[in-house]
Amino acid sequence: MRLDISTCQYQILDEGDKMLDMGFDEDIKTLQRYMPSAQTMIFSATVPEFIQAIAMTKLKEPILIDLVGTNETQLPDTIRNMVIVTNSDTHKHALLADYIKKNPEKKVLVFCETKKEVRMFEGKTYGDFLPLHGDMEQSARLRALSSYKNPRSKQILVATDVAARGLDVNDIDVVVQFSVRQCDSFVHRSGRTGRANKEGTNIVFCQKADLPTIKEFEKQLKIKMEYRNKISDNDDSKEALEKHSQILIKPRQPRECGITGEHVNALVEFYSELDEQTK
Repeated sequence: MRLDISTCQYQILDEGDKMLDMGFDEDIKTLQRYMPSAQTMIFSATVPEFIQAIAMTKLKEPILIDLVGTNETQLPDTIRNMVIVTNSDTHKHALLADYIKKNPEKKVLVFCETKKEVRMFEGKTYGDFLPLHGDMEQSARLRALSSYKNPRSKQILVATDVAARGLDVNDIDVVVQFSVRQCDSFVHRSGRTGRANKEGTNIVFCQKADLPTIKEFEKQLKIKMEYRNKISDNDDSKEALEKHSQILIKPRQPRECGITGEHVNALVEFYSELDEQTK
């Protein structure tokens, strides 16, 4: 059976930046040859400059329609961003276990950087965890998503970035980023919560060595992170912030760790505001 798509009017690429980044540009071009009159439309929450450059060379007279704005508006104000500094994966699990125990009503989504990290949750008894990663059969992935989407479900989805895009679940209360390396991933993961004008919490676990990366996210996205030593709704950030200030303001090798005067000034400003609130 031969499929005739010559009369198609639109070619729509959802999460098109990821498709172009993964090298599917030639496949897209091949499809375009079979749809000579079709208009190509690429949708994504993030369109980095190098993706725009690819689009300019692969598409005819492309137009960028920006409904998100610059990076500073990519995360809605309904999302509360919290950074928890940890010293090991065991420490991360202990903090997460304590939070889940105290907040059983929350719908939680955990993001991991690798499939190995996802598998670390196997056998953990402090939550009913559902794995989701690229090695799973499509049918198994669909079963996991269906179970997680059930409004009555208290299961916790633990996923790689396969769930960072296109996951349509409006009632996710908390996103936990077990580890994160790229700002693009941070944006897409964070956007799984705080949807449909609801409030959400984005929790980022990091170690001391990752703090410069997190500070760079803040700078790029124009957001404020709450630095804490545990997951809590209480204002216990002052103690943790003092420790972080020592790390960031007095690095032993400032040139190698990437700390700039802007980082220090931002931290001092944040500390001053917090100090005023706690007087």
